[in-house]
Amino acid sequence: VVCPMNVACVLIDHLPFKLEMERDPGLRNRKAIIIQRHGSRRIVLDASPAARTVLPGMSLQEALARCKDAVPIEADSARYEQEFNNVVLRLGYRSPVVEAAKLGCAYVGLDGLQDTYGSEERLLELLLQAVPPYLGSRIGVSEGKFPAYLAALSAEPGRAYKTPHDVRGFVASWSVDMLPLEWAIKVRLHGFGLNTLGQVAERPI
Repeated sequence: VVCPMNVACVLIDHLPFKLEMERDPGLRNRKAIIIQRHGSRRIVLDASPAARTVLPGMSLQEALARCKDAVPIEADSARYEQEFNNVVLRLGYRSPVVEAAKLGCAYVGLDGLQDTYGSEERLLELLLQAVPPYLGSRIGVSEGKFPAYLAALSAEPGRAYKTPHDVRGFVASWSVDMLPLEWAIKVRLHGFGLNTLGQVAERPI
């Protein structure tokens, strides 16, 4: 029998925008789109919380169609990666099992560490402290990476959230936009009337 592994998702949402805002505080209340070049295409890497209708993976053209007054900013990818790598390094001081999943999102194995730190709460507190406060990290805890990621999205900045006992029920209500898939695939799922993860799970393989 394989026992589920307790995982913490350390999430810094909008990491590129937060780093750009540190450079230019005037962006705080503006609609901004961080653009990354893919060959001749310009794709959204991140957007400010004020640009709610813009999602990563969209083309710049579609993003500006949805949010006409947004300011495009060329991504400083090297800086974003360096800052995130520093965070991952500090997380590694707390747990021997750390995996950088994508920019701003890392998974930390929690099993066997409660005795070292005294309690899970103390460990989570130390994980939060591994991230500079201005980045507003959140932590989600669950018995797997994806539900831990959704739990992190449910947490307040600077806080941790643990999924309820009914993990399947917790996951079911989330939009398919949360899936780690290309934007075009998510559009197709919506086109088939599959808008939530629960609806996808109900479909036969």
